[in-house]
Amino acid sequence: ILEICGLEPEHVIAEMEARPAREPEIMPTLQEAFDLAGDDALRLGQTEVRPENVLIGMFRVEHSLAMEAMQWARVDRERLRAEIGGRVIPASDRVQGDVPPRDVAAQAAVNAAIAIVRQRKGEIVNSVHVLRALCDADDAFLSGLLARCGSSIAKLRERLSDSVL
Repeated sequence: ILEICGLEPEHVIAEMEARPAREPEIMPTLQEAFDLAGDDALRLGQTEVRPENVLIGMFRVEHSLAMEAMQWARVDRERLRAEIGGRVIPASDRVQGDVPPRDVAAQAAVNAAIAIVRQRKGEIVNSVHVLRALCDADDAFLSGLLARCGSSIAKLRERLSDSVL
């Protein structure tokens, strides 16, 4: 079609690739998960949101991609429920207070998730990208949780790569 219009396809493709990619957007459900991460931190009396709070926040979101990813990694759901079930409460159940800021590790995970999307020239950052960033950072909470539930960071990373990344 480009040639019919008198254009050189290689030139058009090169121009498109040279354009800076748009800044990826945070999926609304991921933003809700970040808010719920703050809620989890407040409940625990923390002054900062840690990666584990982000993970719990992602689990609290309705139709959680993070919970689905746990299934991909063959996590034992009963053990998972026993480990974190008390923290995975309905999203509507929130405490009052100012949401604390993310700590360095949590912010690094968010930044890494955005970088994953940028690298793939994607437009939307979701929970799966944050999970992959936590895997790549070898997050201690996630690693321990997966091990206690019959899985591993390596297995989750592999499943995330195979499934959607």
